[in-house]
Amino acid sequence: MDGLHVKDNTNELHVCNQEEITGLEEESLECNFQQEVIEYNQEEEPVNQPEVPTVSLKTQVESSSKWVLGVSLLGRSHKEKETPCQDFHIYEDLGDGWNVFIISDGAGSARESHRGSRMTCNLMLRAIRKLLEKSQWKLQQDLPSDIDWYIEFSNICRGIKSMIEEQIETLDEPVSSKDFNATIQVLIVSPNGMLVGHIGDGRMGFQDNDGIWHSLIIPHKGEEANSTVFLMNRWDKPRIPAAKMNGVHIPETRVVNSIPAKVVLMTDGCENFSWKCVAYNEEKGQYIDRNEPFESFLNPLFEKLDYLTGEEKLEKYSSLLNSANDACVTEQDDRTMLICNYGLQREKHMCPTEGQNNPTT
Repeated sequence: MDGLHVKDNTNELHVCNQEEITGLEEESLECNFQQEVIEYNQEEEPVNQPEVPTVSLKTQVESSSKWVLGVSLLGRSHKEKETPCQDFHIYEDLGDGWNVFIISDGAGSARESHRGSRMTCNLMLRAIRKLLEKSQWKLQQDLPSDIDWYIEFSNICRGIKSMIEEQIETLDEPVSSKDFNATIQVLIVSPNGMLVGHIGDGRMGFQDNDGIWHSLIIPHKGEEANSTVFLMNRWDKPRIPAAKMNGVHIPETRVVNSIPAKVVLMTDGCENFSWKCVAYNEEKGQYIDRNEPFESFLNPLFEKLDYLTGEEKLEKYSSLLNSANDACVTEQDDRTMLICNYGLQREKHMCPTEGQNNPTT
C-alpha cells in the first residue's frame, strides 16, 4: 500500500471538464470526465441559499414495496472554500428483487477526488450489472459463497483501478492516480440476502425484521486521525500476509443471509451523529470503535420520513442530515447517506431532533 491518505479537506480542488470512463473489460474504453447525465432517479442540483443544505446529488424512488432516499450534501468547509462535493452515490433496481447501493467518498487531500468518486461509482455499477448477467445467482435464486464473492468483488475493484490508471496516463494534464483517490462501498440486496463489499471508511448497516440494527462493515481506518485506504492505493499488490487495515482485509466482503427491513450506507461525514463510534474500554484501557448503528437517530429518521412523500420527503431528509442536532450542525465534511425502507410495521414517529446526539463520539 502506498501509504495512508488523510481526508482533511484542506486542498483546493481543480475543476475542469474532461472525459469519463464509460466501458468495462472487453468493451471499448473511452474517457469522459464531463458531468454525468444522472438517470431517472438522480439529479445534481446545487442549492445556493445559505439557510438550507447545499444538495450536490439526490436520489428518490418510491414504490408500493419500498422507498429509497439518498443525498450528498456539500460540506460547510467546502462551501466556504467554494470547492465541489467529493461524495457520490448511486442506487439502481436490478430487477427480480435485486437492488444495488453504491457510495464513494473522495479524499480531501486529492485534488480530483470529486471526479474519482463519480467514476468509481459509475464503473462499479456497470461491473455489478455485468457480473449479475454472467453469473447464475439470480437464475438460481441463490447467493455466492463467501470466497466466491470475495474473489468477484476483488477482481472488480482491481479492474476499475486498472482502467482508471490506464486512462489517466492518456490525459493531457499533470495528474496521477492519487489525485483521484476515493473510497467505495457496495451493498447488493436480493430476495435471499445481501452481498457487501468496501474499500475505505464510512459505515453501512441494516435493520432486521425484529427491528434490531446491525453493522455490515468494519471501516478501514489507520492510526492517524481521518486516515484510510482508497481504491487507487496499492492494496492489490501481492503480499504475504494479505493487506489489512484496522485488522480488516482490503477489500472487506460479506455474504449476509438475512433479509433487511431497512438499510443505510454513509460516508464518514455522517457517522458522528448516526453511528456509535468511539468509546472507552476500561478493561483494555483504551478507546475502541464500537461500530454500532445509533438507533436513537436512525429509527426516528425513518419513522419521520415514512409519513412524508414526494419533494417534502426529500427536503425533510436533507434538512435533518444538515441540522437535526448539534453534531449535524457542526459537521464540516461532505455528507452522503443512502437509505432504503423495505417495510416494517409503522410505529409512533418522532423527529430525530427530539433525540440526543451520539454520546459516544
